[in-house]
Amino acid sequence: NMKKEDTPFIITVIQDMANVSSLVNTFFRDDKKTTQWLNTSNPLLGNQRPVEMIFSGRTEKLRIFIENSLEGNMP
Repeated sequence: NMKKEDTPFIITVIQDMANVSSLVNTFFRDDKKTTQWLNTSNPLLGNQRPVEMIFSGRTEKLRIFIENSLEGNMP
């Protein structure tokens, strides 16, 4: 049973990417649109691509943004 800090970085990124993709896909219900959203710079995220946030370890901030957006709570 590995603790998060013991998990290799790439495994964490893959898990985070899968979780975020699944969450975003609950909105789009379309894999192509989900992939496009993850790879498009977003002004509400400081003009970063969501995928960049995952690779830079900012997944929690991204997850909160997505959940707030899905609930209709825009910044």
